[in-house]
Parts: sequence; C-alpha cells; structure tokens
Amino acid sequence: MACFFPPTDFPALEGTCPKEIAAPFDFRELDPATGKYVTVSPERRREIGREASPITHAAMGAAPTLIIHGDKDKVVPLSQSETLIAKLMDCGATCELKVKPGKGHFGPWVAPDLPSLADWFDVHLLSKK
Repeated sequence: MACFFPPTDFPALEGTCPKEIAAPFDFRELDPATGKYVTVSPERRREIGREASPITHAAMGAAPTLIIHGDKDKVVPLSQSETLIAKLMDCGATCELKVKPGKGHFGPWVAPDLPSLADWFDVHLLSKK
C-alpha cells in the first residue's frame, strides 16, 4: 500500500475535523420499523469508525506500507500516519513514513512524490512474482 496523508484512526479524528469534511462521519442506518435511514448514535458512529480504521487491522503480515504526509496538514493530522506506522512497525511489517516539512493536505507538492509510490510498488510487488 502506498498513499498520501490517510486518515487511519477515525475515532481519534472525532471532533477535530473541519466542518467541510465531517460528512464522511455522518453514518446512517436503515430503521426497519420506519423504512427510513436515520443518523446513528455517537456510540455506533465510533464503532463503525473503529471497524473502518486501518489501525484496527494493522497486524503481522500487513501489506508493505508507504505513507507520505505533510507536517502542516490541518485536515488529517500527521499523528494519524505516525500512529499507524508505529503499530505496523510493532507488528514487524515493512513500512515507511516520509514526512514533508511545511506541507499541508494535498497540493502541487504531491506530484514530485508520485514516482516514489510507483517505486514502492515495484520493490514490494514485482519481487513477489
């Protein structure tokens, strides 16, 4: 896996996301009694977030993981990547975090790093043939 600035622990983001990106956490479920979708409780939202969080599934045998993240990201804090990489390292997984000083969440700065993602896949997937 190789990616830029991923959210990795959704419950840890609760209350920290700007309003503009809060919609992905507005989970709804079908109420069988009414046949309508209703907003889930805060407890259920946290449960869904835990289930969907990559950090929940970090374990021995995880895919080799490269994350590139700006240290000035105001949308997804750098700590999201740091925490996942630390857990993957504890599990013995192959992983790397490249921190981009002064960079935020997305922008033209990602383009020069696209080849690093391709190189990561070449090293970790081509060798598996």
